[in-house]
Amino acid sequence: MGQRTSSETLAAIIVAFWKEPTWKQADLSRRAGVTPRAIKRHLDDLMAAGWPLEREEDHPHVYWSVPKGWFPAGVLLETDAVAALLHLLVRSPASAERTRLLDIVTGLAPALITETLERVIPPRSSEVAEQFLPTVLDAVAERFALRLRYVPTSSGMHTERVVSVQRVLVGPPTRFVGWCHTQKAIRWFRLDSTTTISRDGGAFHDVDDAEVDAVLNASVDGFHGQVRVRVSFFVRPPDARWVANNLPEGLVGVSVEGGLLVEAETAGLLPIARFVVGLGAAAECRSPELGALVRELAEGALQGGRQE
Repeated sequence: MGQRTSSETLAAIIVAFWKEPTWKQADLSRRAGVTPRAIKRHLDDLMAAGWPLEREEDHPHVYWSVPKGWFPAGVLLETDAVAALLHLLVRSPASAERTRLLDIVTGLAPALITETLERVIPPRSSEVAEQFLPTVLDAVAERFALRLRYVPTSSGMHTERVVSVQRVLVGPPTRFVGWCHTQKAIRWFRLDSTTTISRDGGAFHDVDDAEVDAVLNASVDGFHGQVRVRVSFFVRPPDARWVANNLPEGLVGVSVEGGLLVEAETAGLLPIARFVVGLGAAAECRSPELGALVRELAEGALQGGRQE
């Protein structure tokens, strides 16, 4: 049998009991695409969570049943709830799951809403994110470590990492923050830089929420360097208005006399410097560390142009 995520297995169990109230354990495992041992574990967990499952043995078979006409909470939705669900789905990145769910619920939604779907262009999503994101979300929910084959942007070389995922930032691009078992530290990872992903047999490493939040707050666009520094830059009109609406994630600007002032204490210096370089003469660095890096990047770009 192929490997299935916990969420896929749960969905298969719900659909199975929706169609038939009684299942032989062996038949249900085949229906869900997992081993009998795995299906029993899922069913035991569902009973512990409050599902009205009944278990009967008739050697050598085991049967599982739910009351006739029973539905798990959240499966039956009122019309306004279906409309709200559609509004959320059309804003989610394109994926096979999004398409499948839209196909399910569009028959229950008001015609006015369903007619607009063809006019809505969803955010882009990579094939890698669609393939690997369910496993990452399961790792967070079930607290198991992941083994990744990963290509860091800094080196461009394939490395193998074991990561205990602490936070997931759904994109695009989708990123996650996790404890790297190799480097013994919290690190950022981009899902589209992952080439393979699987459950690791090692123990999950839990990190204090305050420590994880500190890394998130000090990061900019998923980048976190080794040292936190105070950065400040000023942007003149007319570019100030555009910058105020397009600052990298993790930065906030304040309108002041004559333009926009951006200040932060962060370990994400590099993406800020790259952003400021792109503003050209419209921006003025007001902190020495940022100014030095902006100068270095600008001079490097000019040098590269001269070599051509």
